[in-house]
Amino acid sequence: MEIITSHIHLDLDGFASMILAKKLYPNAKLVFSGNISKNVKEVANLYQDILNIQRISDIDLEKITKLIIVDTSNINRIGNFKNIIHKENVEIIIYDHHSSNENDIKKGKIFKNIIGSNSSNILKYIFEKNLNLSDYEATIALMGIYEDTGNFTFKNTTSKDMYFASKLLEFGANLEMVLEFVNKNLKTNELEIFLNFLNLGETINHYSHKIFITKIVGSKFHKNLDIIANKIMDIKDCDACFLLYSYSNNISIIARSTSKSIKLNKILNKFNGGGHPEAASAFLRDIDINEVFLNLKNEIFNYIPENKIAKYIMSTPVKYIKPDTKIKDVHKTMIYFGYSGIPVVDNDIPIGIISRRDIDKAIHHGFSNAPVKAYMSSNIICASPNTSIEELKKIIIENEIGRVPIIENNRLIGIVTRTDILRNLYEQKFVLKKPSEINPTIIDNNLLNKFPKKILDIFTAIENISKIRNEKAYLVGGIVRDLILNIENFDIDIVIEGDAIQFSKDLITVLNIKKIITHEKFKTAILFLENGLNIDLASSRLEYYEYPTSLPTVSYSSIDKDLYRRDFTINAMALEIDYNNFGKLIDYYNGYHDLINKKIKILHNLSFIEDPTRIIRAIRFASRFDFSLEKDTEKFLIQAIQEGFLNKISFDRLKNEIIKILKDKKPNKALKLFEKYNIFEKLNLNINITSSTYTIFNKVLKNKNEIIKNNIEPWQILLITLFRRLDTKDLKTIFHRFGFKNKFIKKISIGINERRNIAEKLRYLNKNSEIYFLLKNIPLEIIYLIKYAYPEIENKIDIYLNKLKDISQ
Repeated sequence: MEIITSHIHLDLDGFASMILAKKLYPNAKLVFSGNISKNVKEVANLYQDILNIQRISDIDLEKITKLIIVDTSNINRIGNFKNIIHKENVEIIIYDHHSSNENDIKKGKIFKNIIGSNSSNILKYIFEKNLNLSDYEATIALMGIYEDTGNFTFKNTTSKDMYFASKLLEFGANLEMVLEFVNKNLKTNELEIFLNFLNLGETINHYSHKIFITKIVGSKFHKNLDIIANKIMDIKDCDACFLLYSYSNNISIIARSTSKSIKLNKILNKFNGGGHPEAASAFLRDIDINEVFLNLKNEIFNYIPENKIAKYIMSTPVKYIKPDTKIKDVHKTMIYFGYSGIPVVDNDIPIGIISRRDIDKAIHHGFSNAPVKAYMSSNIICASPNTSIEELKKIIIENEIGRVPIIENNRLIGIVTRTDILRNLYEQKFVLKKPSEINPTIIDNNLLNKFPKKILDIFTAIENISKIRNEKAYLVGGIVRDLILNIENFDIDIVIEGDAIQFSKDLITVLNIKKIITHEKFKTAILFLENGLNIDLASSRLEYYEYPTSLPTVSYSSIDKDLYRRDFTINAMALEIDYNNFGKLIDYYNGYHDLINKKIKILHNLSFIEDPTRIIRAIRFASRFDFSLEKDTEKFLIQAIQEGFLNKISFDRLKNEIIKILKDKKPNKALKLFEKYNIFEKLNLNINITSSTYTIFNKVLKNKNEIIKNNIEPWQILLITLFRRLDTKDLKTIFHRFGFKNKFIKKISIGINERRNIAEKLRYLNKNSEIYFLLKNIPLEIIYLIKYAYPEIENKIDIYLNKLKDISQ
């Protein structure tokens, strides 16, 4: 067992070092060695679902084979882990940035650099290996650097700390969160002025924002008002803080904010101030501080917009259970949906909530058949639809919970999870994640302008109906992907956060509809328009698989859950086309980023297991767009192939995927990937791809227009090219499994087996009549195969195709 740990009384730099070490040792478990600081506790709680950090009391020390220690070398600062340091079978690895002392561990590999923070120390090795960091990893790492360098003011700060901090910003580190969790200490001579500001201030509650504004009159200039402002932000737990300090007929205004909605530079613009949205200042002369105070309050009310609230980010409708549901059934539901907690509802009223941890404990103690009401927590911490996101974040952190039910009129209408909160914190990065700076509005407008008028008219109609019905509508699937890639695609798939069938019936009143087909069970509808276009509408839904390759079970959900059930990130984007945000690109899973970087990436680790058809689909998209498989995606694909999941694909679905590949413009890359991953071998198809296979493919693709003129589909020639070396028995077996008609199977099987004899005879025929009678009963698919497989007789086949084949006897 591999363990990553740090020192007792853990600070943010030690905590960040643990998270970063996980990038270098992905198989290791994160374990706290002892007590942790308040800010570490809050950050760890916010990210607990992602990090899964354990306590030392949860670990069997005897099973440890590798111990990675970060941010300390002192044996007396690692708790009970010191008891295994000297064991011969335990490998020790240390990453530290402190000066050496007599209590340092001398054993093992030691990576020590005397720089400002240990986070910087580990980042050096991460970047040397060209490893990427996620948004949250970069944010936590930046917290570590900020804390141990005193926001780059401590003497131990080095240029490397600043360099790595800038790199973290490129990886999406969130400075707002860094500011929130990193504390500055006040000096003794600043405490009095700090307390005066606190005592003389007032709190303004405006659109769910909490703003503290205060003023005092002093005798001399204070240069550290920014530190005091940050400390007041911590103490008052507010979204923004304004300090007014008057001295010698001068007034200094210092403002700090942790909310992206509060633009401090705009508020202080009237006072000839400036700065950034989150940190700004102003300086005034010869004006009364009380007058400035009142004017500033008015500006705050004018410039601060309504905050985002729960109803805009909550998931709805909510999956819940009844109080008499058995523990084992709740466990199954949680596994299917990937939930870590679920509300308990009786007669539409929430009466409790139960976590995955409690369920696991109940099962462990043999209470699988007990009702969930016996183990649920009845103390439900709820919020209203109008609760601000900032307040929701505080509720989750302070109460150490993973989700907050949203209640209206005593009824459960939604739920907000840690993930929802984090997604909002990184909203801009989730929506359009691209290495270079791009204005989202420009992208949105450009996307819409690519559609022809007949498509835009449909979207406008959907927008109007969505406003009437107060339901959100999204354009989803391949059409969004292809739109970004400038590929024409008119497959209009719409997801409605509501009743898609009723939405489609209302849509009939504003569009020229020829026919409508509905499916009540799945809440889907297909509209056939007079102009020849079709619109597929579906209610947003969540799908889960009871066992691999089974048909999915459907439950209704929100758009983010609907997109999560898709196959790959590049297919999990949506364009909002309703009255609320017409044209907004929705990209929860970084599909745009993967599209720009030409990567095929699955949405979750079990994707290929749940639906092995995605293995073939991954190859198809990689070939079609000339993309590569993302590293982990390739790993899981290979694993699924090796474990035999390809053989769980139905032949009908396999046939459809292969035909789609053969219909693409450039299927050759797919063939190479089939070879690379031994796809045909694992499918027990005795197909041998050779250089001549690629030669024939290239000729078919080059001459596909000619082939189509003779009423032959080019993909059919490519398919029989793949199967041309099989014996009659195997050939007929595959064709039967693929569902081809007997007549087709018979003529193709005979033709493939006879192609060599036909080619041999054709070599010695020179008269047109002889060529005609030899080929007149041979299927054209086989004739084209012979033509491209035997170039020495190609001219004779051309004579038949161009001059002789239409001669009637």
